[in-house]
Amino acid sequence: MPDKIIIPNLNDFLQRYIEGESENSLSKELGINRWTFRQRLIEAGIKPRSQSKAEAIKWERMTAAQRSAQVAAAHDACRGRKVSFAEARKRAKSREGNLSYNVSTSEVKLGEWLRLMQYYVVHNFAVGPYNCDLGLPPITVEIWGGSWHPKPIDVKRTKYILDEGFAVLIIDIDQQRFPLSYITTKYIISLLDFTSGNPSNARQYWMVRGDGELIFKRVNSDNISLIPPFTSRKNPTNGQYERIPR
Repeated sequence: MPDKIIIPNLNDFLQRYIEGESENSLSKELGINRWTFRQRLIEAGIKPRSQSKAEAIKWERMTAAQRSAQVAAAHDACRGRKVSFAEARKRAKSREGNLSYNVSTSEVKLGEWLRLMQYYVVHNFAVGPYNCDLGLPPITVEIWGGSWHPKPIDVKRTKYILDEGFAVLIIDIDQQRFPLSYITTKYIISLLDFTSGNPSNARQYWMVRGDGELIFKRVNSDNISLIPPFTSRKNPTNGQYERIPR
């Protein structure tokens, strides 16, 4: 039987493991096999950390710069890899209902208003490979200005959602000029009633401003253009914002 490897200052290394250093880094410093170090942990009554726990501690010990570098490396590794439709759909479904994934304060507020009115609301509602801000089947709600969406929304995405039998309501908000208001719920309810009563009424998309002004509504149209026909400017005379054609 080979002699047992003697590790100088073993207690110091065991304490460093308890404080968060990894088996891998400590065993390398000692010049021994990782599994030899693990055996010493077990002999000392120390339970080795799971992979997930070890990963969590690793990220806690990183500086902000190190975290950024780690994420950048992961993005570089994934860049150019085409995600299959099945995988994209699975990812979207896994995010459904998750309030920690790209959910703005406006989305939370709107969801709370609707729940108080006894409507069933799902944040990050999954439709195929896409996640919509809110889902109240058979309609979906997207909030522009909620920090995540570009303008205009991807036409391919919107067409897919419409073709799946959902109506789409877009709420365009601006925290200074037209923040989200309670009146937007009336459009959600109107569209919900209109589409729920007759399945043939699906494939509609509406756009309203956060202050409740209807910008447009379109029914069963394949010619999707999500650029609003109006924009706004500040009137130099009275300092108020006003609508003007694009």
